[in-house]
Amino acid sequence: MWVCAHVLLHKVYKNIIASLLPLFRYAIPPPSRTEIVARIEEEQKLITAYKKLIELFEGKIKEKIVEGDNKRKNIRAIRVISVPSPAR
Repeated sequence: MWVCAHVLLHKVYKNIIASLLPLFRYAIPPPSRTEIVARIEEEQKLITAYKKLIELFEGKIKEKIVEGDNKRKNIRAIRVISVPSPAR
């Protein structure tokens, strides 16, 4: 019984909403060209800022890679120096 009442109420609400919805529709004016251009310019500013940020982090990453390579070379040099030569 509950299922039938639920289905019936759903259909009633659906019909009410369908009949009232056209009353609330209104046309939204499209954005003007100046608004579109302004948005694009703002996005371009963000893009250039992000590109600069990427370049900055790429430089830092390269520095860390070089730093890591130098540490690895120093460790190898220390190992070579500290290994005693075999006695003849």
